[in-house]
Amino acid sequence: MNLGSIIIHGGVKLKGTVRIQGSKNTALPIIAATILIRGKTELYHCPDISDIEYMLDIMRENGCKIIWNRDKANKNTDKLIIDACNCDGFVVPQKYAQRIRSSITFLGAMLGRSHKAVIPYPGGCSIGERPIDLHLSSLAKMNVTFHERDRILYATADRMKGALIRLKKPSVGATENIIISAVLANGTTRIKGAACEPEIVYLCDFLKRAGADINGAGTSYIVIKGVKKLQAIRYYIPSDRIVAGTYALATVATRGRVTIEECPVNEMSALITKLKKAGAAVTGSNRRMELDAG
Repeated sequence: MNLGSIIIHGGVKLKGTVRIQGSKNTALPIIAATILIRGKTELYHCPDISDIEYMLDIMRENGCKIIWNRDKANKNTDKLIIDACNCDGFVVPQKYAQRIRSSITFLGAMLGRSHKAVIPYPGGCSIGERPIDLHLSSLAKMNVTFHERDRILYATADRMKGALIRLKKPSVGATENIIISAVLANGTTRIKGAACEPEIVYLCDFLKRAGADINGAGTSYIVIKGVKKLQAIRYYIPSDRIVAGTYALATVATRGRVTIEECPVNEMSALITKLKKAGAAVTGSNRRMELDAG
């Protein structure tokens, strides 16, 4: 079999039980934000995927110590420890920036920690052009100066300063970068037109538990008051709604019967409504969904 291909034999109903992994889109910005914490952060239920490994490699390159105790059988002992006490670097290597678009999130994290960053333009996503102009124009208002040479960004700031930022469209990545860079900035940052996705809410929840002063997460208007420092915490990465939705749709498409555990039911109300309209029997509560589309 060609290792670069996937072969699917159709006509089989899905059945059984599947457990949903932690959310990639939540874990990636939270991992970047741990650079702001001069201590040991513990993350649980982190998805074991290549994007996460690339992010951790970037952190190792910049002085962080990483310990990942993987235990898929027991979510309570599957622990990722990030020690950023000696994170004195501020460079994202080209080899990682080309592989993962989320490397751009280190821009806000490194500026928040070191007031400087060297980051190549990110790759990692071939689905359409996704420029980073909103990231740059927003951070420029927070006292950041940018220079570009050979498609590498050089960013510096004597001190990150709070600002009023109006996003012309609700960008998840730009919102994350602004929030991360603002939590230790001098003064108050106000974001109008912020993205409202769950990963923004979880990022803010993580930072607030670490001592940040943030209000308005989940709305288009977020206010961040800069604090002096953040403290190390333990945090559980929520399950991935996109993965859960994919399993649910595949179950309905094959007229199967599946139980989805660790399912973020509260984030999937719109999809559940559509599944029921399609004729599926759906019950869900307490992070568990049962589907019968037979």
